[in-house]
Amino acid sequence: MAKIVEKEINRRVRERREELGYTQKEVAELIGMKQNAYSQMEKEGNISAQRIMNLAVVLKTTTQYLLYGNKENIFDIQAGAKTNLTFNEPAPKFDAVDPLIETITNREKNAIKMLRNIKQEDREEVYRIIKEFHDKKFKKA
Repeated sequence: MAKIVEKEINRRVRERREELGYTQKEVAELIGMKQNAYSQMEKEGNISAQRIMNLAVVLKTTTQYLLYGNKENIFDIQAGAKTNLTFNEPAPKFDAVDPLIETITNREKNAIKMLRNIKQEDREEVYRIIKEFHDKKFKKA
């Protein structure tokens, strides 16, 4: 019975990630995991309570949805649905926090929030533009 429940949680995590257009690598980085470990966890692994909380934030949903399939209060930015989750709430500390996060500006945070809501194929175009600009601006002589 427990395996059936775990598989349902894994399925909801995968489906929500795909709905948002995130790759496994992107979500893994956001929650402080390596992509191959994340892939294994999403496929068939047992997900810890801390990871469920982290995934709920990154996947803009609730722990109740990930654990039980309860769709009430799921945050859907495209639909503008009402929810008790807002971008004004601080995100919980993840297991592996990049030291740069502590120095990020509000403007950079807003840019990241906007980027996360762009479809994956469009996100790749934004990354390409940023890389081109960076490489041109900081080209080593």
